[in-house]
Parts: sequence; C-alpha cells; structure tokens
Amino acid sequence: MPQIQLPRGSLFYEDRGEGPPLLLLPGLGRNLRHWNGLDRLLAAKFRVISLDFMGTGLSKGKGATTVPELGEEVYALLQALHLEHAHVLGLSLGGMVALWLSSEHPLCVASQFIINSSLGGIGQRRLEPEAWKAMLKSAVWKKQWIEKILPVSVGHRVSLARRREIQQEWQEIESQIGPPSSWVIFRHFYAATQFQASVAMKHLRIPSYILYGTEDQFVSPANSLQMAKILPNSHLLAIDGGGHELPLEDPQELANLVVHYMK
Repeated sequence: MPQIQLPRGSLFYEDRGEGPPLLLLPGLGRNLRHWNGLDRLLAAKFRVISLDFMGTGLSKGKGATTVPELGEEVYALLQALHLEHAHVLGLSLGGMVALWLSSEHPLCVASQFIINSSLGGIGQRRLEPEAWKAMLKSAVWKKQWIEKILPVSVGHRVSLARRREIQQEWQEIESQIGPPSSWVIFRHFYAATQFQASVAMKHLRIPSYILYGTEDQFVSPANSLQMAKILPNSHLLAIDGGGHELPLEDPQELANLVVHYMK
C-alpha cells in the first residue's frame, strides 16, 4: 500500500500507467475511489497519480483546514516521487488546490485542468444555497452523506437508474473504508470557503483548461466564467447539461477532453 509519511500523518496514493505524469485531486470529502474509472481511462495515456487527502480514504491523520495545507500535501507527494513537474486535474476543492500549487510552485505544474471550481474572493457566489444545506446536513449526519450530496452533485442528464447505480457504488466504497469523518468534512468545507486566489495567478503562463457543467447546482458556473477572464492562457470548456460531479456522469467524455487538451 503506497504511502508517504508527513508531519500530520500518512498520505495514501496510487500510481498507475506510463507517460507524462498526471495528478488527480479529488473534491471535498471524496477519495481516489470516487473517480468512477476516470483514473483507469487516463492511465492509457498518462502516468496517473491519485491520492487521498489527509484524513480521507486510507490516508491517516488530521485533516487540513486551509487550501495551502492541502497543497503542501500534494507538493510533498510530488517531491517524494521525484517528479519535477506534472499535469494536474482538480475537481472542485481539488481545483482550488491545483490553483494554489500552480501559483506557489509554478515550475511543478505543466498544465492544469480545473473542474467546477472557484478562485474565491472575486465577487461570485461560491456555493449554491442547496449545496450549503447539503454539505452541512451531510457533515452533521454523516450516515446520510450519500443521500444529501448526490441530488445536487449530478446534472439532469443523468438518468434515475444511473443515479441509483452511483448511490450503490458510493455505498460500496463506504462499506470498504468507512464514511468520511464529519470533522474532516467540516475542516475541508472551511478550507474551501476561506480560499482566496493569489495575485500570482494573474501571471501564470501554463495552459489552464477550465471545465464546468452548465447545470452545476453545487458551485455556480459563474465562478468558472470569471476564472477564465482572470487566468492568462486559459481555455473555457462547457459541458452542456453537466452537473458538479462530471467524472460520475461520463468518465469517458472527460477522459477524451483531457487527452485532447493536455498534450
């Protein structure tokens, strides 16, 4: 079981495939098992490295309360694997971590693929009202994590049958490693709400691919639109009818986009 030791605990990761390194950063409360096969699809073209942030999945230790703390976990993993640079894909909270990493350690990031995320502090509503309710309820009653989060996580293009399948898949993940800790959810939720973009992001020269679902009920698509205006060398990609958890909705579609743009 590959892992590295950090001051706050152990960081679990998986490393698969060959080719240019591609780092996958999960959303809030998620772990590397929630990619719905996206990691396996991308491993056909990339060396895919996925991880469980501290306190989630199989990583043990105290969960971070700031995006920079999460970013330092990622930076430590890159150093442990002796990777000078990598492409980075981040979903939601993972997208914030990717943005922090590219601004603080720009030589480490070859390109970044930011999915349904936010720069913060730019005058846009970061979370939709229903997302606030779902997050708070799931944190308090973690046994209802799946029931509270899923309804606002996927777009209307996902059929009722597929929603049931996703719920069963998430339940299977929880039966294997347990539900996410309420305390870690609170800590990561706080980290996401407090994140503020660095002014250094306005000077980035690496390619930034900003992807959003037009029906995202979790993070307002306005955040992605504003991000594209602020980040230089950015490319805005809309998924019509897509929701927040795009890897759950169509991992092959997402893999095709990544392979096409992250060359």
